[in-house]
Order: sequence, then C-alpha cells, then structure tokens
Amino acid sequence: MGTGECAVLHFLKPPTGPRRCAPRPRTCERQGRSPPHERKPPMTMMDILLEQMGGSAGGQIAQQLGVDERTADQAIRVALPMLVTALSRNADAPDGATSLHDALARDHDGGLLDDLVGYVAQGGDLQDGTAILGHVLGGRRAQQATVDEVSQHTGVDASLLSRLLPLLAPIVLAYLGRQQRQQGFDPGALTGYLNEQETRIQELPLPRAETAPPARPSGGLTGMLDQDGDGSLAGEATKVGMSILERLLKGNRGG
Repeated sequence: MGTGECAVLHFLKPPTGPRRCAPRPRTCERQGRSPPHERKPPMTMMDILLEQMGGSAGGQIAQQLGVDERTADQAIRVALPMLVTALSRNADAPDGATSLHDALARDHDGGLLDDLVGYVAQGGDLQDGTAILGHVLGGRRAQQATVDEVSQHTGVDASLLSRLLPLLAPIVLAYLGRQQRQQGFDPGALTGYLNEQETRIQELPLPRAETAPPARPSGGLTGMLDQDGDGSLAGEATKVGMSILERLLKGNRGG
C-alpha cells in the first residue's frame, strides 16, 4: 500500500476521540429572540391600564381632576392598586366571584375602552363609579377610612383619590369584562386572575410623594376606624375597608 493510499485510509477511519465542532449559536440567538432568562414578564393588568391611561387619556384625567399630569399619574398609580385589591378581596368572599362575574357579563362589555379619551373627557360615569365603590369598598365610612390611610402612606391627597376612584372604577371593570369575554373566565378563573394581579401588585411598593410622612404603624387604621373609641370595629362596611387596606399595604409597611 502506497503512502497516498495510507493517507486516504487514515482519513476514512472513524475518529476515536470526541468530536470537536465549532460552537453553534443558541437557538434563541439564531432566531433573533432573547434568551428565556432575558424575556420580560407578561404585562399585568396594572401595566395595561396605565398604558391606556397615558397620553391623551392621562391629560383628560388630569384636566377632570384640575391637577397637572404628573400629579394625576401618581394618583392613578395609587388608585388602581386600591381598586384591583378591592375586587380581588370581593371575589374571595362567599358568592363574591359569581356576583362579580355576572355583573361583568351583564353591565361591563369593555366598550368604553374603545374611546377612553372621549369617555374621560365627558367626565366618565360617576354614578356608576360610585355604585361600584359601594360594592367593592363598602360604605362611605369604610371608603373614607381606606382613602385616608392610603393617602397618609403615599402622600397622595385624599380628596384627589376620592374624586379619582369613581372615575377609574368603571374603566377597571370594563377591562375585566373584556378579559372575561376574551379569555372565557368562569367565576373561579376570574378569581384566580384577580388574585394573581393582586400578588403582582404586592410585589411592588406603592408610589410615595416626596412630601409623604413616614407610614403609621399597622394599628393606625384601627384607631381611625374606631371613631367612637369603644374598641369595637363592628359593621360590615368597616370590616371590608380594613381588609382591603391590610391586603393593599401587605409588604409595603414602612416603605
């Protein structure tokens, strides 16, 4: 066998050691996608609503409230968690999920989101918003106690929150109603969705105004709600407001 034949046979012999190939780019890189660990988490209900309330809609909200857009934006970032937390708490109550599911199916198809700027420019539907707050936040006393405590914690003016909440409440329910239709939520799935959104809210600190005083200790709300000083917090509306506040401020004490 000649030298040339030996060279050919040597070339044809299967390799005995591990194959060494040039490294291939990862699948994500080949397809122009970000690696999984770099992907952003899906947008939350808060993210989507804040996005929709930006720009012209945000300007209209500020105009309705008589404040600048920065002040309105900060108030919105406090009011939305209050509403989502209240709805989540409401859905957890016995028959609460079914009642909310039926109300969304009956009265909140999400249509107002198609012209949010126009809706806000006309002043919203404050009658509907006030009724919604009565269902999810309790009576006037519970609402005011919750607003006052959140105001002290965040530095956002309590009267501003009180005017903003009934403006935002129908918008939040419109979004939920649309999600319910698109996703086919039954009462259980609706509760799960709201609980998940509440958890995501609790992972983030509530915005605080630069002039916000230190948050009061957890007993502060109890003292405020016990207006007559008898040590009793009787009354379902009061209990509703207190429960919502405790859930809203979970993980945010002292922040």
